[in-house]
Amino acid sequence: MKIKLNTQRLAWAIVLIALGVIIRIYLRICLPPGNNFVMFDMFAVVAVFALLAGCLVKGVYSLIVPICIMCISDLYLGNNSILLFTWSGFAFVGLMGYTLKNRVNYSAKFIGTLTGMGIGSVLVYDFWTNLGWWYLFYPRTLDGLALCYTMALPFTVGHLISTSVVVPLVSIPALYIYKYGVPKINIAIKPLEHYTTICLTIVLAGLSVFIPVVSIM
Repeated sequence: MKIKLNTQRLAWAIVLIALGVIIRIYLRICLPPGNNFVMFDMFAVVAVFALLAGCLVKGVYSLIVPICIMCISDLYLGNNSILLFTWSGFAFVGLMGYTLKNRVNYSAKFIGTLTGMGIGSVLVYDFWTNLGWWYLFYPRTLDGLALCYTMALPFTVGHLISTSVVVPLVSIPALYIYKYGVPKINIAIKPLEHYTTICLTIVLAGLSVFIPVVSIM
């Protein structure tokens, strides 16, 4: 039974990764130019699967799912020197979903809670990645920091709009399938996996800062 449950977690992770990669690439190709205000292809799609990985698949998969979505899709779409900040930003989102692991339920209340967590993840993600933009591309002064966050406000608004729409739209069928379509994942996350997930997220965030410093020196 233990092996079956672990296999089930892996299956959920693979499905979430595959959907995230396919949808992100599809939207990037099909949306017309000038869609940057909402950025469906970047934030909302990856964020909703990161949140679902955290609360449904739990543990280290809350980190693995968003990182794999970004890594695989970036191989096709490309990225730049900000990539470690974006990857670690989505790891934070997955970790926020992981905090809801014991509250999962197919109900309007939980869907609202998950959507609220998604909105909160926008603020965390944008704070972190904009810090990266300032660190890498702006003057490292208070004026540069203020300019960076001011220039990012339209993107934050777009992220809030897209997340408010996409999280409930995707989580409703996902939670329904999770509750009624397949056996529940009732595995208890062991302390080692729990703390490994947190530590790996912190390490990835640290690398986001450390690697650019080394490359500049």
